[in-house]
Amino acid sequence: MSQIPTVGKIVNYTQPEDEEPIGGQCTHAAIVTRVFAGDIVDLTVFFPRQAPQPRSDVPSFAGMTNGHWSWPERVA
Repeated sequence: MSQIPTVGKIVNYTQPEDEEPIGGQCTHAAIVTRVFAGDIVDLTVFFPRQAPQPRSDVPSFAGMTNGHWSWPERVA
């Protein structure tokens, strides 16, 4: 069973490869703020030592030029 993104879910946001890592990392916590058709979402991203920042029309597909989101790894 695959998960479906909904408003309020916590996801990981991975910055585009051409962007300088923020806080020494490329993946950051984010909250889904809007869901579009398919797996395209708007996010509020939490970067280290910065105010939360919005990201629009973020796909779930790895390797996209504008970054992408993914589900956090499950820890048993």
